[in-house]
Amino acid sequence: MDFLRTNKVKFTAEPGSFMTQGVLSIAMQITLARRCAGGIMHYFVDSGVHQGLTCQYKDNEHFKGHPIMTQSEFDKRIDQEQISFIWGQTCDGADYLTKASLLPLMHEREWILYRSVGAYNKEQACSFNSFDVHQVFNIPD
Repeated sequence: MDFLRTNKVKFTAEPGSFMTQGVLSIAMQITLARRCAGGIMHYFVDSGVHQGLTCQYKDNEHFKGHPIMTQSEFDKRIDQEQISFIWGQTCDGADYLTKASLLPLMHEREWILYRSVGAYNKEQACSFNSFDVHQVFNIPD
């Protein structure tokens, strides 16, 4: 596997995950944004570990979402960075995407993008608590 060696760095990985990590990104819409005690923000999104980021729950992988907004808007809001939680929609205590992380201020109906989450997240998705598995769209290069 010489193609895995560059600059004397050796990669050790499960081949399927290694080769498919970049093939899937997930966009989630914020359905509820609430400020709680101590100014901590809680965001609830229309997906979660059961419908899109299953590897976070099953394989202890952690994905970082990024708000979808213009650079100038992001620059304004980064000054309002605060401790935040991002929760999935199932009301399952394990359905969280981010716990106690610094995030810029976001609002309801805005979007968060999770890039390069790998193909296995889609294959393990299920309709837990009767929430549908999301559609997949091919976006050409």
